[in-house]
Amino acid sequence: KGLNMWVQMSDDDYIDIEKWNECATDLTLEDMRGKECGVGLDLSSGGDLTSLALEFELGNDEYFIESHSFIPINRLQEHIKTDKAPYDMWLRQELLTATETLGGVKTDYKYIIKHLKELQELYDLKYRFIAYDPHNADAFLNDLECFGCDCIEIVQSARNLNSATVDFKLSVDGGTIKYNRKNSLLTWSIANAKLIHNSFGECKIDKNYRTKRIDPVDAIIDVHKVMIENKSTIDLNRTTENYLKMMGWM
Repeated sequence: KGLNMWVQMSDDDYIDIEKWNECATDLTLEDMRGKECGVGLDLSSGGDLTSLALEFELGNDEYFIESHSFIPINRLQEHIKTDKAPYDMWLRQELLTATETLGGVKTDYKYIIKHLKELQELYDLKYRFIAYDPHNADAFLNDLECFGCDCIEIVQSARNLNSATVDFKLSVDGGTIKYNRKNSLLTWSIANAKLIHNSFGECKIDKNYRTKRIDPVDAIIDVHKVMIENKSTIDLNRTTENYLKMMGWM
């Protein structure tokens, strides 16, 4: 039972929530002080959830994930009702920021820039790259240049996201993904995530669940794609074989 709802695995669920819970740690950004990380961004179309994710390499093929989300303040109560989720609690826990400009009905992306700068200064972080979903990002790209790192567009197709989606799941199953156990917003998003496949059997996270916010997971897949592509040691044949086993095709 999590967040007052019983969770039962279905065929299209992305992550085994029991495996995810086994990845929980007491690590925080304080433990990442002075380290390099990648940044992933999933931008909303207006008044929905917008999320960022940081991914740190810990060595031994282990990664630490940190996420934070944003929502317009005047949409908060609406989403509490429609999503049946405790956004007010996550706001108090500082897992979520309520944006108040632009009438409080549309996310102001300047809050994201401010948050990333604050994290960078507070923990002496070094951003290696920023991976972003190009949808709704046009007016935001110039602002990202202030970080002086590569900004990488991530095409949101199953063909493009398949390897990262599969690798992240297998990493959770293997216990090499770490996150802070207090990040219940991230865990809620993980529990909501469902897979869809194209005609070639390639998969990505289904974004069509309107009241099942999976934005933190989308941000994670964006950053994870770049992280694993920059690792020369990744064995694509083994990843493909494990994916086929995961889907019951071997």
